[in-house]
Amino acid sequence: MPEIETILEIDAPPDVIFNVLNDFNRAQIWNIVITDAKEIEPGKKYFFNTNVGEMTTTRTETIENKKIAMLQEGSPIQEMAYILEPKGDKTEAKIWGVFELEEQRSIMQMAGELLLKSLKVYVNYLMAGGKPDEYKKSFNKIKNA
Repeated sequence: MPEIETILEIDAPPDVIFNVLNDFNRAQIWNIVITDAKEIEPGKKYFFNTNVGEMTTTRTETIENKKIAMLQEGSPIQEMAYILEPKGDKTEAKIWGVFELEEQRSIMQMAGELLLKSLKVYVNYLMAGGKPDEYKKSFNKIKNA
Protein backbone atom coordinates (compact mmCIF):
# COMPACT_ATOMS: atom_id res chain seq x y z
CA MET A 1 0.00 0.00 0.00
CA PRO A 2 1.34 3.47 -0.85
CA GLU A 3 2.24 5.91 1.93
CA ILE A 4 2.52 9.67 2.28
CA GLU A 5 4.40 11.76 4.79
CA THR A 6 4.19 15.52 5.23
CA ILE A 7 6.02 17.68 7.77
CA LEU A 8 5.26 21.22 8.90
CA GLU A 9 6.89 23.27 11.63
CA ILE A 10 4.48 24.86 14.12
CA ASP A 11 5.37 27.67 16.55
CA ALA A 12 4.06 25.90 19.65
CA PRO A 13 5.20 23.24 22.12
CA PRO A 14 4.14 19.63 21.49
CA ASP A 15 1.67 19.57 24.41
CA VAL A 16 -0.44 22.38 22.91
CA ILE A 17 -0.61 20.63 19.54
CA PHE A 18 -1.24 17.23 21.14
CA ASN A 19 -4.15 18.61 23.17
CA VAL A 20 -5.79 19.89 19.98
CA LEU A 21 -5.27 16.56 18.20
CA ASN A 22 -6.34 14.52 21.22
CA ASP A 23 -9.75 16.24 21.44
CA PHE A 24 -11.50 14.35 18.62
CA ASN A 25 -14.90 15.68 19.76
CA ARG A 26 -13.83 19.20 18.75
CA ALA A 27 -12.01 18.32 15.53
CA GLN A 28 -14.67 20.11 13.49
CA ILE A 29 -13.48 23.43 14.98
CA TRP A 30 -10.07 23.32 13.26
CA ASN A 31 -9.97 20.41 10.79
CA ILE A 32 -10.73 21.84 7.35
CA VAL A 33 -12.61 18.73 6.15
CA ILE A 34 -14.59 17.75 9.28
CA THR A 35 -18.02 19.34 9.65
CA ASP A 36 -19.34 17.32 12.61
CA ALA A 37 -17.89 14.85 15.12
CA LYS A 38 -19.57 12.22 17.30
CA GLU A 39 -17.90 9.93 19.81
CA ILE A 40 -18.96 6.30 19.34
CA GLU A 41 -16.66 4.64 21.89
CA PRO A 42 -15.17 6.96 24.55
CA GLY A 43 -11.57 7.89 23.79
CA LYS A 44 -11.30 5.40 20.95
CA LYS A 45 -13.86 5.51 18.12
CA TYR A 46 -15.41 8.52 16.38
CA PHE A 47 -17.81 9.23 13.54
CA PHE A 48 -17.13 12.27 11.36
CA ASN A 49 -19.17 14.04 8.74
CA THR A 50 -16.76 15.63 6.29
CA ASN A 51 -16.98 17.70 3.15
CA VAL A 52 -16.07 14.52 1.22
CA GLY A 53 -18.44 12.08 2.99
CA GLU A 54 -18.75 10.17 6.24
CA MET A 55 -15.99 8.25 7.99
CA THR A 56 -15.30 6.35 11.17
CA THR A 57 -11.97 6.71 12.93
CA THR A 58 -10.59 4.25 15.49
CA ARG A 59 -7.62 5.33 17.56
CA THR A 60 -4.91 2.66 17.59
CA GLU A 61 -2.08 4.36 19.48
CA THR A 62 -1.66 7.37 21.74
CA ILE A 63 1.70 8.52 23.11
CA GLU A 64 1.14 11.71 25.08
CA ASN A 65 2.62 14.80 23.41
CA LYS A 66 4.22 12.61 20.71
CA LYS A 67 1.82 10.57 18.58
CA ILE A 68 -1.78 9.75 17.76
CA ALA A 69 -2.42 6.95 15.26
CA MET A 70 -5.72 5.77 13.83
CA LEU A 71 -7.50 3.55 11.32
CA GLN A 72 -10.17 5.12 9.12
CA GLU A 73 -13.19 3.60 7.41
CA GLY A 74 -14.87 5.54 4.61
CA SER A 75 -11.78 7.64 3.91
CA PRO A 76 -9.26 7.25 1.09
CA ILE A 77 -6.55 7.48 3.79
CA GLN A 78 -7.02 4.17 5.56
CA GLU A 79 -4.42 4.53 8.28
CA MET A 80 -2.80 7.70 9.55
CA ALA A 81 -0.80 9.21 12.37
CA TYR A 82 0.16 12.61 13.67
CA ILE A 83 3.72 12.55 15.03
CA LEU A 84 5.14 15.46 17.04
CA GLU A 85 8.81 16.19 17.65
CA PRO A 86 10.05 19.20 19.64
CA LYS A 87 12.49 21.48 17.79
CA GLY A 88 13.53 24.14 20.31
CA ASP A 89 10.56 26.49 20.83
CA LYS A 90 8.74 24.91 17.89
CA THR A 91 7.37 21.50 17.00
CA GLU A 92 7.85 19.46 13.87
CA ALA A 93 4.39 18.07 13.12
CA LYS A 94 4.28 15.11 10.77
CA ILE A 95 1.27 13.46 9.22
CA TRP A 96 1.76 9.96 7.89
CA GLY A 97 -0.84 8.01 5.96
CA VAL A 98 -1.51 4.81 4.04
CA PHE A 99 -3.88 4.76 1.10
CA GLU A 100 -4.99 2.19 -1.45
CA LEU A 101 -4.21 3.47 -4.95
CA GLU A 102 -0.84 4.81 -6.12
CA GLU A 103 -2.55 7.11 -8.62
CA GLN A 104 -4.06 8.96 -5.63
CA ARG A 105 -0.62 9.93 -4.27
CA SER A 106 -0.67 13.60 -5.31
CA ILE A 107 -4.19 14.12 -3.94
CA MET A 108 -3.36 12.31 -0.69
CA GLN A 109 -0.18 14.38 -0.32
CA MET A 110 -2.20 17.56 -0.83
CA ALA A 111 -4.78 16.37 1.72
CA GLY A 112 -2.03 15.75 4.29
CA GLU A 113 -0.60 19.21 3.69
CA LEU A 114 -4.01 20.84 4.10
CA LEU A 115 -4.65 18.98 7.36
CA LEU A 116 -1.31 20.12 8.79
CA LYS A 117 -1.85 23.70 7.61
CA SER A 118 -5.31 23.64 9.15
CA LEU A 119 -3.78 22.45 12.44
CA LYS A 120 -1.02 25.07 12.28
CA VAL A 121 -3.38 28.01 11.70
CA TYR A 122 -5.62 26.91 14.58
CA VAL A 123 -2.71 26.34 16.98
CA ASN A 124 -1.27 29.76 16.06
CA TYR A 125 -4.70 31.26 16.83
CA LEU A 126 -4.72 29.57 20.26
CA MET A 127 -1.13 30.62 21.00
CA ALA A 128 -2.12 34.23 20.26
CA GLY A 129 -4.84 33.98 22.93
CA GLY A 130 -7.76 33.05 20.68
CA LYS A 131 -10.78 31.24 22.10
CA PRO A 132 -11.72 27.90 20.50
CA ASP A 133 -15.44 28.66 20.37
CA GLU A 134 -14.77 31.90 18.47
CA TYR A 135 -12.51 30.38 15.80
CA LYS A 136 -13.78 30.49 12.23
CA LYS A 137 -11.97 28.04 9.97
CA SER A 138 -11.68 28.79 6.28
CA PHE A 139 -9.68 27.58 3.32
CA ASN A 140 -8.39 31.13 2.73
CA LYS A 141 -6.78 31.10 6.19
CA ILE A 142 -4.90 27.87 5.61
CA LYS A 143 -3.93 27.84 1.94
CA ASN A 144 -0.79 29.95 2.48
CA ALA A 145 0.11 28.76 5.99
